[in-house]
Amino acid sequence: MGVYRRKDKDGKPYGPWIIQYPYAVDPKTGKAKYTSEKAGHGKRLADLAFGKKMIEWEKKKHLGLESKREYSLAELVDWYLELPKVKRKKSYKDDVGRAKILKEKFGGYLAKDIKPAMVETFQHELLRTMLKRQ
Repeated sequence: MGVYRRKDKDGKPYGPWIIQYPYAVDPKTGKAKYTSEKAGHGKRLADLAFGKKMIEWEKKKHLGLESKREYSLAELVDWYLELPKVKRKKSYKDDVGRAKILKEKFGGYLAKDIKPAMVETFQHELLRTMLKRQ
């Protein structure tokens, strides 16, 4: 965590300054999650950007200003299936069956952590199992 530059094979710094700072807390482990971003070619600018990010983090952490709640896919699916409009659908039973499959595969993930590549891999797995049945 902090302000740094990458180093080449000889140990000499090169490229832009990079800041690494916490941005969220993992709800399962309680540990801080970190991210990195380029801050420019000046160390002073990088120090200022890092300071700003750390102030934001401290506000979130100590003052409880973190406004976003992160939901798992299972929570979102359950919420969706409980909507009255969804329950009135003719295909509601099919939706429940499909939701069960999705929750088995992705239910433990936070919705924001599910990547397109994960979904594509899952689609290929489903296709393979369907082709084996035929």
